[in-house]
Amino acid sequence: FRTRDWDADRKIKRQTWEFSGGKRVSQFNKQSQITPLKNTISTLLYGDNFMKIYENYFGQVSFSKRFESGFRVAVSVLYEDRRPIENTTDFTIFKVDSNRITPNYPVERIPAQFTPNRAFVMSIDMSVRPGQRYIQYPNRKMSLGSKYPTFSFNYTKGIKNIFGSDANFDKWRFSAADGINLKLAGTFRYKLGIGGFLNDKSVYIQDFQHFNGNRSIAASDYVNSYQLAPYYLNSTTEPFYSFGHIEHHFNGLITNKIPFFKKLNWNMVAGSNAFYVNRKNYFAEIFVGLENILKIFRVDYVIGYSN
Repeated sequence: FRTRDWDADRKIKRQTWEFSGGKRVSQFNKQSQITPLKNTISTLLYGDNFMKIYENYFGQVSFSKRFESGFRVAVSVLYEDRRPIENTTDFTIFKVDSNRITPNYPVERIPAQFTPNRAFVMSIDMSVRPGQRYIQYPNRKMSLGSKYPTFSFNYTKGIKNIFGSDANFDKWRFSAADGINLKLAGTFRYKLGIGGFLNDKSVYIQDFQHFNGNRSIAASDYVNSYQLAPYYLNSTTEPFYSFGHIEHHFNGLITNKIPFFKKLNWNMVAGSNAFYVNRKNYFAEIFVGLENILKIFRVDYVIGYSN
């Protein structure tokens, strides 16, 4: 349910209520960028069943609102009755690859299938971009941006014993993100953040802090994932971690000076992604690539380093 007030004489109000429930299948990392199609192809061709899923009966209520200043807040309450799902086949196109298939749980992080559990989880998200300027039209406002980044904060709490919940944890995350237009020098994008667990008395694998890895030849979301990191190996409940993504689009600053590349209109891009939990759990990668190939493709060469 969405409400909007476009009256020019009143403050703009944009708020949303969402109600959902039923029975579903979810990935252990709900932010994971593994799609069913990508997982099907990698499983059939190589025996790499990277997508790990579980079944849950759930109910969720969410409320979000954006204020005239640009400040956004979202609150959600989620209940899940979580149940494991086992593999039903080891079929691959090439029989030798069936030996590569792994059980349907994050084998990188936990030694056996998780125990069925229930979780009652409350979460609040807030974001703001200070110093924004606007153009006022008769029935709407248009943002002109700001010289400051967007600051985001999340706090999530697992509450024990409500509806039989087994979860008991508190975790937080703070980040700053922006895209800076450097004109002839290109565009610089970044996302930097910190977070951790204040309380980890009862945390199941679904509620760990996960880092969006990628084991596919196809790139995952830039400035929000790690192109070479394992999917669950680095998932953690430690009290503190930090992460960062940086990416610079040169937009012809270098390639326009090379005759052949100037005609192709290909542009160079470079950057790095990293996170650090502790001396035994860290990952960093650097990349360089070409974009605007045939106007739609981008190719990167990536090198990763980890513990």
